[in-house]
Amino acid sequence: MPSISHFAAMTLFAAAASATLAFHSRPTNRERFLYALKTFVMFVGGAILIAWLLYPISR
Repeated sequence: MPSISHFAAMTLFAAAASATLAFHSRPTNRERFLYALKTFVMFVGGAILIAWLLYPISR
């Protein structure tokens, strides 16, 4: 049975959350797209940054 990697699960969640937030908070499609893209990058970038900062602690 194939399993989904942690990174794939994180990006899937980031995409779903970004789309939901954009749909509920912006009036036009262009603003929704830009807001979803911005929040997606912040979700994934923030998670990678936190993982990078916490990596030395895990060793």
